[in-house]
Amino acid sequence: MNQRNVTTLFIVCLSLGLMSVIEFSILQSQSPFQLQPFQQINIDAPNTQQDINIDQQISQENITTEIVSAAKIAEECAPEITQQARKNCYESKILTAINQDPTKTNKIFTDIWDLAVKQKISDDPRIFLDPAHEAGMMLASEKIPLEEAFAFCGTTFKQGCMHGYIMDYIDDKYPNEIDPKSLKTICENLKDPLSKINCIHGLGHELTAKIKKDLPEVLSTCKDIAENASELSACQSGIFMEYTKGKPGTGSHSHNAVGLVRLPCTTLPDEYKKTCIASEGAYRQYNPSHEDFKTTYNFCLSSDAEYIPSCMLAVSERAVIATAENAEKEITLCNELKNEHRPLCIDSLIQVSITQFNNKNLTARLQEYQSGISN
Repeated sequence: MNQRNVTTLFIVCLSLGLMSVIEFSILQSQSPFQLQPFQQINIDAPNTQQDINIDQQISQENITTEIVSAAKIAEECAPEITQQARKNCYESKILTAINQDPTKTNKIFTDIWDLAVKQKISDDPRIFLDPAHEAGMMLASEKIPLEEAFAFCGTTFKQGCMHGYIMDYIDDKYPNEIDPKSLKTICENLKDPLSKINCIHGLGHELTAKIKKDLPEVLSTCKDIAENASELSACQSGIFMEYTKGKPGTGSHSHNAVGLVRLPCTTLPDEYKKTCIASEGAYRQYNPSHEDFKTTYNFCLSSDAEYIPSCMLAVSERAVIATAENAEKEITLCNELKNEHRPLCIDSLIQVSITQFNNKNLTARLQEYQSGISN
């Protein structure tokens, strides 16, 4: 794949936020892991690339209340019998801690991810994507200014936190109808490109929620908001993500699970298909146990050739989150595919590891395995 195609693919990924946006990643998105294959479409992965020292940005000299630690939260939730019960427990305790001190948002999610990577949390880490969105909504409900709230969202699972903030902010400020052109002003002054991309993805959610028109008409409104291809994809992936919850046009964003409804990608105009198919791959894998990775990878592989790479990246971003950066588990997922499809699967995981997670050990192990199956 030449450099121009790789750049284009990364831009596509960025928007899914992958996606969150897995969220996806049709542009060069940065998911909680900085997957810059969607420019980070999945805009939802845990961002382990600690390029911003949050402790330097946020003064905590006046914080006197002791906040429960991520380890304590994990210890208290572990006895719950089902994964859903543990997810509910995590969400409740995480939000309680953030409500006590919003500046701790980043630390809590960073520590949660660290526990998952060290296998001290047995659950699929995708269960923390929803709490990250809810954390952002809480920051918005507390009337914390946008840029300050985005700083609190930090680096790990920050995409979901940012999206949640924007969604709740708009629902509060524009309780009824919205003018897409007026929404543009919400994000346009953000200096950090990643923050702006995630802000625009959040706007996409609200376009789906508030505009009572057919999906292609809603998608067309992104042209009034976006200034470049990355922003356009981020907006579209936000629209698609909200659409998969099953309640478009109801006036406010839905709290339903992502991925409930299949996207009508094949019936959309060609200009939307690439982002749509990558979004479908990302959002099928947003929640654990929604469907197995083999099924979703095969969905990507059954698409037209031009859409396969970005879809595979979107699914692989979810795979790296689901496995908490465990190479052997990721290799097992690829080995469930037909022999001829395994190299592409491994390659997409390598791209995600490099661009979103910045994990050299993971990348090295995947490259070693790739070399073995190529010989």
